[in-house]
Amino acid sequence: LEVIPGIYTITDTLAGAVPENSCFGFSVNVTQAEWFTYTATEDITLVVSSDFSQNIGTDTRLNVFAGACDELTCLAYDDDGGFSTLTYLEVFVPEGMTVYIVWDNRYSHSGFDF
Repeated sequence: LEVIPGIYTITDTLAGAVPENSCFGFSVNVTQAEWFTYTATEDITLVVSSDFSQNIGTDTRLNVFAGACDELTCLAYDDDGGFSTLTYLEVFVPEGMTVYIVWDNRYSHSGFDF
């Protein structure tokens, strides 16, 4: 799913495969992930966050990758950078780059907004 500015709801993180290449945040306990893409139309600082009051009590974790699907490179990672166990991440994305925003089920597969 392509991301455009707004709030998105993930019903659970049981939908997709775990990336073959690892960011710091992936581990043997990750079995599923929820994937989104974003292509920058200009140089931007991309902000991705689950740090909303409706998510309090949920533990979220996020990895951002770039590159070809079979050779992903980790750009950024966040776990608990927001309030309590929520996520807040800023990463520079140059014009034309497509990034893969990947939420995983390391701690829970419960749904949340981002």
